[in-house]
Amino acid sequence: MKIREVPRDNFIHQASCGLFGVSEDFLEEYQSLDERFIKNKTSTFFFQAVGDSMIPTIFPGEYLVVDRSIDQFHGRVCVVTYNGELLCKRVFKTREGLLLKSDNNRFKDIIVRESFETSLWGVVIAKCGDVS
Repeated sequence: MKIREVPRDNFIHQASCGLFGVSEDFLEEYQSLDERFIKNKTSTFFFQAVGDSMIPTIFPGEYLVVDRSIDQFHGRVCVVTYNGELLCKRVFKTREGLLLKSDNNRFKDIIVRESFETSLWGVVIAKCGDVS
């Protein structure tokens, strides 16, 4: 089995899931997830993912950290309101309008034109989930 290597600068620490592993030499002081992910407390919100349209990026039940202060959204996973419903989709700006794309190929793209009631709610900046 070949495992894709994750770039080191995306994480503070790495943990081996094989034999042997963590020793006290590698433990550091308390790490705050608030400090790591919440840059602006008044514009950061949490959602729980429902449905499978964003698999393999986001799985049902995972928690999404959404920052409303980010305005650079092209190609990023976002929470949007679409005809009164909150959706989590990858958002692209096109000539025709906004393109809302699922990462799961079983779902069709949504092209949002001006006649639709749609707004960008926020950009997903992190996700986490239970392992049990």
